[in-house]
Amino acid sequence: MKGIKKGIILGILFGYMGLTSCVANRTEAKEKRSMDVQSLCKIQVDGYDGNASILAKIGYMPADDELSEEDKVSMQKLFDSITYVITDGPMSNLSNGDLVSFHTIYDEDLANYLAVVIENRDFTYEVRDLAKLEQMDPFEGFCLHYYGAEPNGAYFFETKDCSEYVQKNISFTADREKDGHLCNGDTILVSVEYNEEKLYKDGKSLTASSKEFVVEGLPEFPLSVQEENLSGIYEKVTGKLGEFLEVQPVQFWTGLVDARIANSAAFHLSYEVASNVAYYRVDRADKSNNRLAIIYVVTVSAEQKGYGKAVTKDFYFVGTTGPVYTKDGIVDEDGGAALSFERFPSLSAAIHNGKSSQKEVEELKVTYRASYEQ
Repeated sequence: MKGIKKGIILGILFGYMGLTSCVANRTEAKEKRSMDVQSLCKIQVDGYDGNASILAKIGYMPADDELSEEDKVSMQKLFDSITYVITDGPMSNLSNGDLVSFHTIYDEDLANYLAVVIENRDFTYEVRDLAKLEQMDPFEGFCLHYYGAEPNGAYFFETKDCSEYVQKNISFTADREKDGHLCNGDTILVSVEYNEEKLYKDGKSLTASSKEFVVEGLPEFPLSVQEENLSGIYEKVTGKLGEFLEVQPVQFWTGLVDARIANSAAFHLSYEVASNVAYYRVDRADKSNNRLAIIYVVTVSAEQKGYGKAVTKDFYFVGTTGPVYTKDGIVDEDGGAALSFERFPSLSAAIHNGKSSQKEVEELKVTYRASYEQ
């Protein structure tokens, strides 16, 4: 039995040695081929000078009709195994002139089997011909305008002088509300919003993504208008009073005669407006509450048609403006439009309206006359 086992083992051993010899002879029988992996490498550089990326991959496999079908499959596997790794140089944010070194990795067993000799396994590539991104300042032509008066200043954006590209593709936002109760010296941070992918595709790069603006030039509410010329505002307020009185004739008429006559009789009414008292109400806790108040005495004459006897009575109104502040003289913030008119029972009540901290009396020499028929 021992002799039989020994013969079997020797037979297997000789058989294995013969198989190995056959494989070796087969490999040695293959014709050696050289493969330049650098020339087969396809390098793709995407982006712009200063922020490009690089990708290296194997190109197509050249046709070789001399290979057997089995070896063609093996050759394809060898190609599929080839990868390029960066060993030196930047991997991103590439610029023209950058050098990137590659090392080739592949299936060495397959290469040996196919008798393929790999050449230029290590090589260096120089980045070139990258276009430059256009540097663009999004705030060129951008304006931040302030209006109103502190401590309730406000602002608005103006972009009409920005480039057409900015107007179409970039929007602006601020870290404060537009009516943000601004004072001189306050800061507003304006940021830009945009589609980063589109900007990059268009070959543009922003030089800034935000900009800080310092509020300046807002006028202050004065604590006194004693030395100011208020005639312009008086005129505006009186004009608004005329518009207010145009819808009052029936109320005046019904306030002068008894209800029976007021509801049945036709009437003729006229009145004359005079004013000689103005107040500047000062709120020292919040100057934005400062108001100019003008006292008006409206003398109304009403006459029942066909009766011939006129009834005359004085009515007292206080016209209060919106905020008034000093800027090239006294200017009503909204041109006298934001007015309120309140009726009082007497001149004394009108004069002491609002507990003004300052009273200014002068002859305004402003009158308003009108007449109505019904």
